[in-house]
Amino acid sequence: MSLNLGRGVEPGDAVPAMGNLRVVINLKTNNSRINLEVTSCCLSPTIQPEVANSTCCLFSRLAAEPAGITLLPTALSTSASFTISLFQMINYSVVYLHCDLSVCLRNRSDCERQCLQQRSAFSLEGPEAVVTNLRNRISFGPMLKEVKNSTFPEETDPAELDLVLVIVSLAVGSSLVTVMLLLVWLAYRRRAIWLLHSAAPPRACCGCLRPGVSVLRVPVSISVLMDCLDGSLGQFRNFKKDDFEADWIKVAECRFGQVYQVKLKVWRVKCVLKSFDTALCADSFYRRIIDEASDIAKVKFKYIASVYGLCSDASAIVMEYMSNGSLNNLLASHTLMWPKKFQMIHETSMGMNFLHSMKPPLLHLNLKTSNILLDDHLHVKVSDFGLIHCEEGMSKKLFMENLTARGNISYIPPETFTQCPDPPGTTFDVYSFGIVIWEILTQQKPYAGCSVTTVLLQVSNGKRPCVELIPDQKPRECDQMISIMTQCWDQNQRKRPHFSDIVKKTEALSEILKIPGPIQCDKGQKSNYPWMVSPKLFHSHNALSIHFTDYQHDKNSILFLLSKKDFGSFKKSVKKEHVSSQFSGKKSLLHYTVASRDAESVEHVLKLGADVNCTTTRGYTPLIVAVLHSVHCIISLLLEHGAAPNQGDEDQWTALHFAAQNGDDRTVRLLLDKGAVADAREKAGWMPLHLACQNGHETVVRLLLSRLSEEAVGEREAQGRTPLHLASAYGHLNIAKLLLAQGADPNSTDCSLSTALHLSAEEGHNRVVRQLLKSGVNIDSANNKGYTPLHLAAHKGHTGICRQLLSNKANPDTKTNQGWSPIHLATLRGHEATVVQLETQGACVNTRGESGWTPLHLACHQSEPEVVAKLLAANADPNVSEDSEGWTPLHIACTSVSFPSVLHLITHHADVNAVNSGKMTPLHLAAQHGSVPIVKALLLNGADKTLLDSSGCTALNVAQRCEKSEIVQLLK
Repeated sequence: MSLNLGRGVEPGDAVPAMGNLRVVINLKTNNSRINLEVTSCCLSPTIQPEVANSTCCLFSRLAAEPAGITLLPTALSTSASFTISLFQMINYSVVYLHCDLSVCLRNRSDCERQCLQQRSAFSLEGPEAVVTNLRNRISFGPMLKEVKNSTFPEETDPAELDLVLVIVSLAVGSSLVTVMLLLVWLAYRRRAIWLLHSAAPPRACCGCLRPGVSVLRVPVSISVLMDCLDGSLGQFRNFKKDDFEADWIKVAECRFGQVYQVKLKVWRVKCVLKSFDTALCADSFYRRIIDEASDIAKVKFKYIASVYGLCSDASAIVMEYMSNGSLNNLLASHTLMWPKKFQMIHETSMGMNFLHSMKPPLLHLNLKTSNILLDDHLHVKVSDFGLIHCEEGMSKKLFMENLTARGNISYIPPETFTQCPDPPGTTFDVYSFGIVIWEILTQQKPYAGCSVTTVLLQVSNGKRPCVELIPDQKPRECDQMISIMTQCWDQNQRKRPHFSDIVKKTEALSEILKIPGPIQCDKGQKSNYPWMVSPKLFHSHNALSIHFTDYQHDKNSILFLLSKKDFGSFKKSVKKEHVSSQFSGKKSLLHYTVASRDAESVEHVLKLGADVNCTTTRGYTPLIVAVLHSVHCIISLLLEHGAAPNQGDEDQWTALHFAAQNGDDRTVRLLLDKGAVADAREKAGWMPLHLACQNGHETVVRLLLSRLSEEAVGEREAQGRTPLHLASAYGHLNIAKLLLAQGADPNSTDCSLSTALHLSAEEGHNRVVRQLLKSGVNIDSANNKGYTPLHLAAHKGHTGICRQLLSNKANPDTKTNQGWSPIHLATLRGHEATVVQLETQGACVNTRGESGWTPLHLACHQSEPEVVAKLLAANADPNVSEDSEGWTPLHIACTSVSFPSVLHLITHHADVNAVNSGKMTPLHLAAQHGSVPIVKALLLNGADKTLLDSSGCTALNVAQRCEKSEIVQLLK
């Protein structure tokens, strides 16, 4: 079977709502006695025309034909054709064409009668024409209706757009036809999905697709979801606010807008909505995003974050949701294993290599750890590419301003701020990648504490982040990674490697550390990083490195045969003396054989007397290696030969711990059935249940709970966290529900006195918070620092959670041990919407915190004029003095040189001549800091130039002492 595409239409094409579609169906056969007849056809919005709510334009070979459809003569022919007027698509956005065919031998009067009796629908799995038995349906689609009521392009005859369906190689005789078609049908049934090619040619600009290549490929199963949103399959969408559920969760805030986690109503999937504050970013910037987002959305790759469309209502782009946030946040909160670091470096290089392999290359120009996102399994996806451009004619100064405005100063190569006339190219991204490598290896920020000017000067002079900050306890391969890093940030951009070369090197290094085994560290030291820690416990799958690199060239070694996967020769060659041999790290032949994944070889080694419970220097047994590789047949084999399911490694992790962490429910069941202790604890007190709850493996949680006592659901690890704490902290709602149903105490506290509600509120998991509130959790419980869940939610800007807590009677004015209320913390972080929500639901805007500071003091100190305006509108006192030195908000705004805040305060009758304990007025402070606009504003609003501070100086004296000449001229 095959589908021969006509000159006008192919699957996924958009066709106009007007004009005609001429369908030609040809039968290719070696038998001239076979006829093809078209008995009926329909246009349907679904791949199944029999769906109850589909509307088909059915016609038959009767004389009375429906309007708009002309059936041409088809009798005694191997070709049939007809014309369909496309106005019949008017009510559909996605359309399939279905035709019922009759394939008959000539001069057989009973043929058509037999065909009618054998009529049956066929479920299509691909775009190909499909034929079954003698009575058949051939289907084509989907075709997409254009948004505008246009006609065909000029180069295509609007009255006759050909769609040619070809049925290939029908042999003589009905039995042979049936057998052949059955084989073809079985072959096509094995295809899990079919992919759809975008017909729209890519634009030739930065951010476009490679010319001549159709990159966008969408599974046909998504068409129903797309159709539900009145869109077209594979098309770039413009979403409305109403397409999303009302509960928007702010997950981040950037200079030009906010990032929200949202959920599409129809798709029922989480997305990220990245909004742009058009008052802060230039109109041209957002217009360019709108113009080019559709091209960017076509860029699909495993290590590239997908863009789904725009939401014009919110001035935002809609992107793929990445559950573990940015790499920048992960590096600050977790300690990563070396294999995980290498993996992330390699996956980032894969994403960048894909962008640069386009024609022309798609430059990122904004590559940094905050634009590298992480999925559920901590795999990398590069985001925010194509948003920064160096357009023709743009000055270097303006380009630099665009970069520095986004906090990118550490990632900008030196040639960008020197006299180099070349526009940025691929070497720009390569330099940024070098800095990213350094961040991943050190888990520190480059040039921490340095001013922008210092960074520019140092980088121009060839300085780079300190390589000595990379930990001494590192694998040998790290030296090669450092070499790649230094090449990437070379001062001479022409010496920097291409990503096509980088990705080969990072792949090789990542592969070396990929297979589990003890990492060889410099100077014979062992790694101090047995897992990813703080706050998430994670025992790396790569904690052991059983690889054959040391033996691949030693043909006399028995491991040489395993490394070549020559298992037949291995089994013939291996002897008992080999079985008792020890290799590097006290690994046995059995360890290596298990790592080879060949069950017959493992069984052979066991029969030769191998110790099934032998351990490496790190305590890994062959069973643990098999569990890490998820080789179930070998796991069963080892258990049958007496492998101890409860034997742990040096950290007391058993095979069940690893299986629970990985979510391998089949292995968990095998181990439990063979006597594995369900509540075994590793040295930090974690049970397998803790790991499964943390990593969201619901099936494993259910298995473990079925083998544990009722008390186990409340068991604590070393830091006092229960399974409910972990499920809540990582947002696993179904597991939280399950644990609560099993009797978990929602008010149980960890060592910091935090409940599960504290953790879920801080991390922004709205639904988990809602579930805990239903379970009767103490809503005002305070941890050892005095923070309630409301404090934590306000501090992180989770407005929706604050609303939930306040609606459930949370105290809006409770204080931490330092005296801060939730509204203080929201103000401190500049969460304007959260401040408004707290005030609306009863929070006092004049409440005093440490040293008598009010939220208004904090807003002025942090230079948050929008928050200042909201607080003043809520009747915050602009003249209240703090306790330590008597500073009013206006004093602080002048010190912070926040001119908008000063204007807001003056508008709300702030005292421009207020004095602090040192008798300094706002004018003294403005003169000291050299702010001409603030000085002018104060003078225009009655500031007294003659007032003296405690040292007897006027504001003029202060300006003269600080050499602020412009201020001196104003005050004279």
